[in-house]
Amino acid sequence: MSEEDPPIFIAAVEGGGTSFVVAVAQIFHKKKNGEGQQQHQQQDETLTILARHEVDSSHDKPAETLKECAAFFENHKPAGGYDALGIATFGPVGLDKSKPATYGRILPTSPKQSWRNVDLVTPIEKACRGVKPLVVKIDTDVNAPAMVEYRSAKDVLSSVAYVTVGTGVGVGLVIHGQPVHGRMHPEGGK
Repeated sequence: MSEEDPPIFIAAVEGGGTSFVVAVAQIFHKKKNGEGQQQHQQQDETLTILARHEVDSSHDKPAETLKECAAFFENHKPAGGYDALGIATFGPVGLDKSKPATYGRILPTSPKQSWRNVDLVTPIEKACRGVKPLVVKIDTDVNAPAMVEYRSAKDVLSSVAYVTVGTGVGVGLVIHGQPVHGRMHPEGGK
């Protein structure tokens, strides 16, 4: 016997200096009851990418990039809106919700001058909102994949270091299940 929960719709953004990749995903959870004397529930999860698009961000017009991302999410918005929005972006980016002046913004120390102080979250969140509550998560483009790696191996690992090599050398850290944030973003070098 199995029953299926309503699908969960996720809006996802991977923000880079060359392009922003945006996608809409749908997750189905199917509960299965175990057989025998002890009944227990297991969950099967099926994730499907419904739509994906790449938006140019290599120019000095961040408003255009964000407008195109928002339009993508509006065009693919499910009835009722999305359940969650996840943003993984270059930075440094403000991640502390208790600091509204910088939360969700590219910080003034970014090497990408035209992106300094740009609010990433608000225009995309606005496009994704519907009648149901929207969970919003933002993190760096290295901490987000570090968290994925941690979750895939959390039965055997307590911590993960994830290193990217590009314009700079980025480092994402997850220690005991929590991404590392602090005064500065971990950086391996430039």
